[in-house]
Amino acid sequence: MTAPQLSYDGAANQATFTFNSNRQENSQKYYQGSETTGTLLRTVNTIWATNGSPATRTIVLENNQQSKVDTTIDSNGNLTSVIEYAWGPGAPGTALRTTSRTYLATTGYTSRNILNRLTQMLVRDGGTTGTIKSRTDITYDESVYLNTECPTGIAQHSDASYGCGFFTRGNASNARS
Repeated sequence: MTAPQLSYDGAANQATFTFNSNRQENSQKYYQGSETTGTLLRTVNTIWATNGSPATRTIVLENNQQSKVDTTIDSNGNLTSVIEYAWGPGAPGTALRTTSRTYLATTGYTSRNILNRLTQMLVRDGGTTGTIKSRTDITYDESVYLNTECPTGIAQHSDASYGCGFFTRGNASNARS
């Protein structure tokens, strides 16, 4: 890819992108000037997990400083963990922050294909055993928060299948940070 040449550049800047056999982007390279005669400024390499989600993204600058982000995505497509690393010379530095996410997985919800309701998010400094810096807990469909009125006969609604006692809706009822 060639960007338009700007007045302060001696040549148009270029970027190259490579893909694997699954059509997933493996590498991005950004040059000041052309790919053949310019200066490589940044490389972004991506490693893919077997489920087709990006597992590791490493950034390498022209001075060989490197950083990376590791991610884990579950079989439902939910982001479950992110580990962010510091910049380091020649290799990524130490883990700076780890974010882990837990999702609602009880049968009442999964049987209704409600798969993406976050129940807890923890942000820790450093690795996965670091000090918790932030915590969010979310509950769903607590009956105390539901309306006590029970209207019936509403068009396009099944009172028989989803009456007033049906509380599996996936509505957040309480969040605490």
